[in-house]
Amino acid sequence: MKKILALIVFLFSFSAVAWAQPSFYFGSASPCTNQTACIKVTFEDLTDITSVKLPIKFDPAILEFTGVQGFNSNMNGLNVGSFDLSRTKEGIILLNWVGFECTSNGNKVTRPDGETFFEICFKAKGSFTESSTVGLITNLIVQDTLLKDPEPIIIKRQGSCSQNIGFDRTNLGIIAICVKPLRLFVNNQTANPGDLVCMDVKAAGFEKMTSLQFSMTWDSTLLKFENIIPLENLPNLSLGSFGTPKDRNFKANELTVSWLFVNPSNQGTTLKDSLTLFQVCYRVIGKCEQTSPVEITSKPVRVEATNIDIAGVINEKKTIPVILTKGTFTSGSCTPTGLQLTADCGPNVKLNDNVCVKVKTNGGFTTIQDLSYVLSFNPNILKFDKINNINPDLTGLGLTASSFDVTNTSGGFVGLDWRSPTPTSSATIADGTVLYEVCFKVVGLGGNSPIRFDRNTAVVRKRGSSENIGIFPRNCAVVVDQPKGITLELSGS
Repeated sequence: MKKILALIVFLFSFSAVAWAQPSFYFGSASPCTNQTACIKVTFEDLTDITSVKLPIKFDPAILEFTGVQGFNSNMNGLNVGSFDLSRTKEGIILLNWVGFECTSNGNKVTRPDGETFFEICFKAKGSFTESSTVGLITNLIVQDTLLKDPEPIIIKRQGSCSQNIGFDRTNLGIIAICVKPLRLFVNNQTANPGDLVCMDVKAAGFEKMTSLQFSMTWDSTLLKFENIIPLENLPNLSLGSFGTPKDRNFKANELTVSWLFVNPSNQGTTLKDSLTLFQVCYRVIGKCEQTSPVEITSKPVRVEATNIDIAGVINEKKTIPVILTKGTFTSGSCTPTGLQLTADCGPNVKLNDNVCVKVKTNGGFTTIQDLSYVLSFNPNILKFDKINNINPDLTGLGLTASSFDVTNTSGGFVGLDWRSPTPTSSATIADGTVLYEVCFKVVGLGGNSPIRFDRNTAVVRKRGSSENIGIFPRNCAVVVDQPKGITLELSGS
């Protein structure tokens, strides 16, 4: 079970697709004026490739191109001669690497994900906080206007030589003068219609920050805003920092964030990378198998961030560059398969209450012999207490409190790992029956706590079968009433 818990992060970050198109990623840097910096260009899914042709753009008013280096020695013939550098003063670099002639059975290159393709080096010409993106020219109009090349991106793969397979994903690197770019991103989530789902808003490069503001949008026909959970990771971030659909003059699909905090030591606020700033919680009101982007935008409030500058002075007039990555919400399958489990959170609770969430079977609990999954909750709202009232039909087959992994309850996870004691024994339990209860103490305010089954880590097998049938969960939320003096709604004035 500890391995299952560890797999959660891995499963969210890893994907492998056979014969996928390659992807190219550009690094970022923050040299000061007149300093030189090199950024790496890396790839993923580089399989059986024979040639790559790519146009790269940067802002020549901010950056002066100084060279290419760090060539991948496994890319046959890749060197300075693979680049057309005649237009670098315009901010254009043209790669045309031909490693091998493309044939049905000739030589080709396959390399592991994340390996460096090459490096591009620049001298910083701009002033503090000015920045330039560095990346592929993907806009067709810009391609036609700048390049005058009918096919500026060509990637050839052995066995598909008559086709230009193109690329899958790319990003824009940022070179910001003497300041590290701030990255804001929203995690991906899935839930079933009717569920409460919370999406994390995280940051990286949060160094010596003094202020931050931005907006968020989503599809309000699929997701209905419920509440904000401001965590304790960012000083001075509170419910008053947000404008939401519960306020006057806000649309159903938008919220705003406005944070300001000057550290008494005048050092700004620095957070570790990928720390969650807050959570946005929604009720899924749309149909099954629908998706909605959850994006950080500049409407109605523009994205803007400031920090302490290189002289140690609060930088109010110059904003630092911000890189935005949207999240995606996906509603569950229209044709549920697997063991159907339901979390029953019961009535509303108050601060310091004890609450036990009932886990029930809602269908398919027939001759089950192997059952493992992870249940998650919000540790800012709930503190794990105990496992209670285990179904006698399961205790008779060895399911006890020790079958649960509670080593990471401080992170919001409880794991179950049960297997029947003999190859011929199994459990069959009627629909609607409680399997066990997970009990908590309410320790936080400012929001509710979804109780969610993680389908990605679930293992369910029936007697006599090695097939993992998985689970189809119905999640719930522990709703916390707010005492007098605390409200989830802003006055709007």
